[in-house]
Amino acid sequence: STEVFDETLGTTSLQPDSGTRADFRWESELALGTAGPFGVTLTFGQRFVDYRNVTSTSLFDQEITAGTIDFTLTFSPVLTGTAQVFASRYEAEDATNTTRDERALSFGAIYTPNARTEIVGTVGAREIDDSVSGTSDGVELELSYTRALSRGSFTVRGNTAETVAGQRNQFEVSRVFEIPRGELEAAVGVSRTDGTNTEPVFALRYRHDTPRGRITANLDRSVSVTNNAEVQQLTRASLDYLRQLNQTSQLTVGLSVIDLENIGNVAFTERQRGSLTAAINRELTPDWTLSVGATRRYLDENGVTTWDSSVFASVGRTVSIRPCLLQPGSGRA
Repeated sequence: STEVFDETLGTTSLQPDSGTRADFRWESELALGTAGPFGVTLTFGQRFVDYRNVTSTSLFDQEITAGTIDFTLTFSPVLTGTAQVFASRYEAEDATNTTRDERALSFGAIYTPNARTEIVGTVGAREIDDSVSGTSDGVELELSYTRALSRGSFTVRGNTAETVAGQRNQFEVSRVFEIPRGELEAAVGVSRTDGTNTEPVFALRYRHDTPRGRITANLDRSVSVTNNAEVQQLTRASLDYLRQLNQTSQLTVGLSVIDLENIGNVAFTERQRGSLTAAINRELTPDWTLSVGATRRYLDENGVTTWDSSVFASVGRTVSIRPCLLQPGSGRA
């Protein structure tokens, strides 16, 4: 259910254009019965994307509303049942004024026969009602096996899911290695969406902790379906460095290269983008943070490469609201 709010890079993320983009989202969650055998979690959120003074027709306003109800029921110390009800609505001010309603229902179980093994299985169904492509539905299945090892873990995961571009099937094997002052993760698998070929996916992630910061390196290839029904293959390489300057300030430097390829039936221009960013983040108060930095980027589109540079300064605040519920017999909130 949370996929609708994910920051999945798409063609609009790498679209060169002037103008402004406003991206606003909010999400609330209420969890009940977390300490008992039966629990309910309600999640509801919205996302609004607004473009002003742009020239590209592929940049258009979007609104997403989604809600989820999750149920858990503990049958025994080793077996927990799960159920989920999900609904979302997508509205876009594109050339066809696309609207899309999704509804899904699933049931699952979490089985932990011992402290080192976890098996998770889910079965469900999803219906997608799209104003352009019509109504589609399909069965969704997911099964994963995770085994904790002496220095890391091993996971096998497979799933099939209904998307706006058709049924998507994925299988992946991953291994996490705990190494001195860091972690190494390697994953390999395959992905296939209706109307496309079977594509390899992989990930290689490395983290090294230093006395005053950390270094992370990532190389991965994934296949995803965007809200525009684009089936895309995204290859990304990144190298990031963080150094704690003092108790309230830190330096971050990041280098990344992203390559976006079309493997579906919805055509879009393939692009490659690279960036080098350096920033200093300072904690003004426990809630307020000041960031100052510079970015140098390039965009390659149809063999034409363009460069741009920018400097930025931003002040942000983290707000967390947790309402207190009246406890029975406590006499206070």
